[in-house]
Amino acid sequence: MASKLYLGNVAHVVSSTMTVLTGMKLEIIDAPTTSTSVANKSYVDLKAQQVQDALNLVTAGSEVNFDTLLEIKNLADSIASTGASDLTAQISAEALTRQTADTSLTTRVSSEEVRASSAESSLTTRVSSEEVRASSAETSLTSRVSSEEVRASSAETSLTTRVSSEEDRASSAETSLTSRVSSEEVRASSAETSLTTRLSSEETARIAKDDELKMLSVNYSKKMLYYLVYNKPAMAASGFNNPIYPTPLELCNYNVLSNAANFDGWRMKNSTAGTKFHMYLPAGTLKVGDIKAIYLELCAFSTVSMPYLSIYTTPKGNAGDAFPGFYRSALVYTQDGSAPSSSSADKNYNMIVNLKNVTVFNNAKYFTQLNTALSTNSSNGVGTISKANIGTATNVLEQVFNVYDNDDVLAFAIGSDSGSSANNVECIIGKFKVQLESGVCEFVFNNSEVFDNYMKERNSQLWNRLYGTTSTDDPYMNSGYTIPVPDYSIR
Repeated sequence: MASKLYLGNVAHVVSSTMTVLTGMKLEIIDAPTTSTSVANKSYVDLKAQQVQDALNLVTAGSEVNFDTLLEIKNLADSIASTGASDLTAQISAEALTRQTADTSLTTRVSSEEVRASSAESSLTTRVSSEEVRASSAETSLTSRVSSEEVRASSAETSLTTRVSSEEDRASSAETSLTSRVSSEEVRASSAETSLTTRLSSEETARIAKDDELKMLSVNYSKKMLYYLVYNKPAMAASGFNNPIYPTPLELCNYNVLSNAANFDGWRMKNSTAGTKFHMYLPAGTLKVGDIKAIYLELCAFSTVSMPYLSIYTTPKGNAGDAFPGFYRSALVYTQDGSAPSSSSADKNYNMIVNLKNVTVFNNAKYFTQLNTALSTNSSNGVGTISKANIGTATNVLEQVFNVYDNDDVLAFAIGSDSGSSANNVECIIGKFKVQLESGVCEFVFNNSEVFDNYMKERNSQLWNRLYGTTSTDDPYMNSGYTIPVPDYSIR
């Protein structure tokens, strides 16, 4: 069965076909608003509920009477008639509402159009004014930009010029600085090299000076004893005749202002021709190579014949020994060509024998340096030695005298020339020094030793004169002798 939609007295709808009744007019309006839709829905829901209630009543049981069905029919007719009328009224009301709204909307749209037109005119005016202002501002900005461009171009030109000048100045300064740095580096390098050289030289000089100071410092001093140097029995046994004995300075009667009167030592003088002195000094365990130089400090009252110095080496027991059983070689040193003249008498001298080419000597300021030379009187037992041999030999000690650094030193000696005329030898011997790598060893000759021996001899003579005794009971010659008690009864 086809479904039917009742639109009141206006139209009928069956399935998909709608038939408008004759003389009626179907108006289709816009969809109802939210409020009207809610009202229509409420109304339809109410009527639908009434129909449902009626249907439930019809189907509730089989004992349904006619009155009930009639009520149902009436209800349906009422719904069909009343519902359509109500819906038509609502639609009319909705149409009226819509028409009122359209009118209001038209009015509002018209007002809005007037307002929009006014706003558009105002906006056009304002836009026109803004365009004028913008054009003026653009013109002003263009002018300012142009001025700024001119100023910027001028500033750029000025800056370029200044930068160029600054670059030139910086380049010139850099060149100058590079040149100065280079010069400073050269100067610093030169100064460093010079300083290094000076430091090296200073260090070398300091070491040399330290060595010199060490070599010149006195680290050993020995007082020479008279009875050891002048041992008369030993001298007689060795065949040493006519010796010169030291004289006490107290007996010399030198002028008080002379150097001799103010010089301490052993005074030696050949009062008789043919006499001489020859004093030996110990060498210990020294070797020839240990000796740098030897010195003799003396006061020469006469310079006609000066003392000489000798170095004796230990014999080796072969044909090379100059004096078999005594010494192998004797190196004799005498004054050289720079010897002082007679007018230089009564002066203090330091005779120097330089064996190792030393340049700094142990020489006091109040001594005049007197150099020596190797004499032809030196000997090693191999025959006569000429002056030419000494002058031309590459190494005099080794080539001519067969003396080497490793040879042992037997003794040192201080002597005088026995061939000198009387009174031509007169000097005061103060110190004999041996200069080594480790320092100076000195042998001191004090007048006190000579004077003590002189007084001992005089006392011995006095004792012998008084008592007529021999040397065995002489208290001055024999310390073990007891002096007898004097016998005063014989007086």
